[in-house]
Amino acid sequence: MTSFNERENAFEAEFAHREELKFRVREHAVVSLARWSAQRLGKSEEAIKAFTRETIEVDVTGPTFEPTIERIATALAPIGIPPQEVRQAMDRFVAGAEAAVRQPFLGAFEDPGS
Repeated sequence: MTSFNERENAFEAEFAHREELKFRVREHAVVSLARWSAQRLGKSEEAIKAFTRETIEVDVTGPTFEPTIERIATALAPIGIPPQEVRQAMDRFVAGAEAAVRQPFLGAFEDPGS
């Protein structure tokens, strides 16, 4: 195999890895937001699970979080939670998801003797 092919394969593998991480971050954040909103709506544990599944199904159809945020903001509006609070919650969940998804990889580089 030529060095060009090796580099090309390495770039493709890195791209696939980054896309997988993005997907995992998004899924984790959407699940967290759905559970957060369902709890505020006072749903039972079974209803929370169903609401979370529905939210994930709706989210995967769009390229951005916006339809998911709008859907949840609409559900929370009757109990007085403004869309801005939903957006802030999503920002927190994305940040937490990024840390959670990347944390196992960071541990691989730590000195075990420390």
